[in-house]
Amino acid sequence: MGKTDPVRRLVKRALCSLPKPYTEDVIDDVFRAIQDDDELRRWYDGCCEKLGKETVNSWGGNWIKKALGEPKNLGQVASKRNTLTDSYSRLDVAGMPRSSKRRRR
Repeated sequence: MGKTDPVRRLVKRALCSLPKPYTEDVIDDVFRAIQDDDELRRWYDGCCEKLGKETVNSWGGNWIKKALGEPKNLGQVASKRNTLTDSYSRLDVAGMPRSSKRRRR
């Protein structure tokens, strides 16, 4: 277990709470979900105490991107919906390949 594993579990829990399909602003949405949920916020604050806010936010974004299958980065923008991060990477979730399973007719 790596030192950022608690951050991975935190953002995964927050990501699962979001409605699908995800938007290009999914990272902002995840941090907003963390901000607005008391339990997740305490978890986030604990991670920040141990690792530092910059590390938690940076790795949070990385873990979100990995969880979504590494979508293309569309650029860095200022955070709109959350106060935990100053900025985040917009992700091309619409351009992600769909499931490789074929539908039966």
